[in-house]
Amino acid sequence: MQKVFNLATNEVQHFGGCSDLWCVCFAYAVQHNLTSAILAAAQDGKLEEFAKTLPVTKGKRSIACGDWALLQG
Repeated sequence: MQKVFNLATNEVQHFGGCSDLWCVCFAYAVQHNLTSAILAAAQDGKLEEFAKTLPVTKGKRSIACGDWALLQG
């Protein structure tokens, strides 16, 4: 189970069986009213392409999209 944290609000979202990229991007999409867009991209197999339009950053042990972050490990 992955925990995604909103670093601005301390909100936590829980995901299971998803890629880390999906988790942070989905949390960001919900917050910014992009749910339909991310679901359509995922259905078309274009999540990676869609993620390039979002503020995704990757570190050595973390991934974030906007204020949503996940520690990888």
